[in-house]
Amino acid sequence: MNTTEITKYLENECTIKNNQVIETKSGKRIKAIMPVHVFGNICYMEEIMKIAKKYNLYVIEDSTEALGSYYTNGPFCGKYAGTIGDVGVFSFNGNKIITTGGGGMVVSNNKKLIDKIRYLSTQAKDDTVYFIHNEIGFNYRLTNVQAALGLGQLEQLEQFIQIKKENYLLYKDLLKESNLGYILDFNSSIRPNYWFYTFMLKKPNAILRDQLIQYFKDNDVQTRPIWKLNHTQKPFLNYKMCGGKEAQFFYDSAINIPCSSNLTQEDVRRVAQLIMDFEKNYEKTGISRRWWSLQKRNRRFG
Repeated sequence: MNTTEITKYLENECTIKNNQVIETKSGKRIKAIMPVHVFGNICYMEEIMKIAKKYNLYVIEDSTEALGSYYTNGPFCGKYAGTIGDVGVFSFNGNKIITTGGGGMVVSNNKKLIDKIRYLSTQAKDDTVYFIHNEIGFNYRLTNVQAALGLGQLEQLEQFIQIKKENYLLYKDLLKESNLGYILDFNSSIRPNYWFYTFMLKKPNAILRDQLIQYFKDNDVQTRPIWKLNHTQKPFLNYKMCGGKEAQFFYDSAINIPCSSNLTQEDVRRVAQLIMDFEKNYEKTGISRRWWSLQKRNRRFG
């Protein structure tokens, strides 16, 4: 999250009325900042918390990818992702560092907020005998079986992080001579959980990105680009967005490569070797130009 863009938006496109932030054009109240800790990194929370305090905004940390990541220096030294803002949320989906098969967790030091969240997540029942609901509720409870599984997984969290760290460092070492790209670093002021490994092209190139993804697919290895940007998705085309240059840079440059905690060092070496083999082929044959010509021809003839 770009804190400069947050500040520009709040200063130039909002006004303060009765200690509330109101977007000038729409008249809507701005209530919170929701930083997303991507790939196990932690956003620049020091700046975000300063902005939130200045404008009286809640901070809701989307920590679904950063369970176990924490600051190692600075004003939040020792603080874990999800425990800095007003509320932190975590995911226990099957692709996360620990899993219960689905579901998640909300944490907060604010008892009033937690009580409200618990009330809404258990169907907002005001009378459990006569089923009276004074608010719209949801059925967002984690089952007891899932919770027990999660506690068992939590005991292994540091072991998972150590495995992922070792594989991350091996990837970095194996690909340090690559002219094509590099393994994305983590924020130097944190101990990350190393959830995702991202191979970054040295120059943004969506065509080359897709070629490499296809090359992996042809060799029975699953990789993928980062998520399609929200402001380019059909449901959000008419919504306001700020900035976007950094997001587009990452979208055109990033390839997420295998990262599971059950990945062996042999697996890591094979993935890295595929990248190096692709690079050699690319440098020799100019595969990018040939591949792009083929795509245009295929579209022309269906």
